[in-house]
Amino acid sequence: MMFGLLPKEEAFFELFKQAAHNVIEGSRLLKELMEDYTNVPQKIERIKEVEHIGDGITHDIALRLNQTFLTPLDREDIHDLASALDDILDAVEAVADRFAIYKITQPTPCAVRLAAIL
Repeated sequence: MMFGLLPKEEAFFELFKQAAHNVIEGSRLLKELMEDYTNVPQKIERIKEVEHIGDGITHDIALRLNQTFLTPLDREDIHDLASALDDILDAVEAVADRFAIYKITQPTPCAVRLAAIL
């Protein structure tokens, strides 16, 4: 049995998996909001909760990155991937917020299609 001289931290992959699932959930909730524009405040609140969970995952990745000597990917790549996933959820939340702020009564067909693409 071969052992490496320095252990590699493999938890990043699990955290990325959690972040990706969270992005999918946030995107699904935005799509649901657009397609069925009822109970808007509750749906927006749920999107905010998912985005908050995403912030926590991103924080966990950054914390682990700062505590890990040998990473399975370049540090910059880990940081960039975590930031990109977080940016998607930030955008989803921003869209939902704007629908509430501007008191949109019904999303346009284009907005519905864009949410479906996301």
